[in-house]
Amino acid sequence: MILYTGDGHCGIDENFGYAGLWEVKNALTAQGYDVLLADDGDSIQGAPIGTMTKGAALTELMALLDCDAAIPGSHEFELRHGQLPPLAEQADYPYVSCNFVHNGEPVFEPWVIREAGGKKIAFVGVTTPETLVSSAPSCFRDESGAYVCGFLQDTDGEGVYRAVQSAADSAREEGADCVVVLARLGKMAASSPWNYADVISHTAGIDVPRSACGTKTACIGRRSVASDGRIETGLYTRNREGSAAEPPGLDNPMTHAVEEAAEELEETLGRVAAIRT
Repeated sequence: MILYTGDGHCGIDENFGYAGLWEVKNALTAQGYDVLLADDGDSIQGAPIGTMTKGAALTELMALLDCDAAIPGSHEFELRHGQLPPLAEQADYPYVSCNFVHNGEPVFEPWVIREAGGKKIAFVGVTTPETLVSSAPSCFRDESGAYVCGFLQDTDGEGVYRAVQSAADSAREEGADCVVVLARLGKMAASSPWNYADVISHTAGIDVPRSACGTKTACIGRRSVASDGRIETGLYTRNREGSAAEPPGLDNPMTHAVEEAAEELEETLGRVAAIRT
């Protein structure tokens, strides 16, 4: 079973929240599933806890959830390109992207393989070139104003298509039974040539593309891969407002970790930085 989140935007205590994600993951494990957890980006920015800790509080919580793979979404780059790689290195799980480059060289590994249910699952990361305009362009430039980071953008999409195909092929060569694309790509025609339909139609060997699951943990995506290779998809949803950790909610290690992170933030925000006279 593969669980995935996306567009979390620091929603650690909203909707399902991380406590709810913990509960779903561990309930499936108790039922006998081998569970993998992947994050589809845009998780570490969107609220003060992300901004004030430069994403570190979020990566620590995701590590506690035993995250297996993550990709950088467009909002991860609001940290500036020089800050994201060190944060990713400190995380206890890998960030992957087959098309994010710095001075023409890959910043992250293009894929990672995890095992579940006797299968080798490859997660291939892709980040849309639209990030160059959806995030602040200055985040990708050096001090002289020249672009030093990019996403293999071009006029016809071939740079991205080749990167995805190469990643999928190399993961297969390393023994992957299933290739899952974790992608931050648009779905509308305006995002062409880099929308989901474009990338899927110009590549082969992809078993599962990530699908949307709402913002701020509104839903939890799921993919199950049967022993015969059949793939089933769906979403876990909630039918009431508020956080899953609220009564008659949850009491698990993640509940307390989220509370501690919030308390640390409140302490930081409560400090007097300067007094104007």
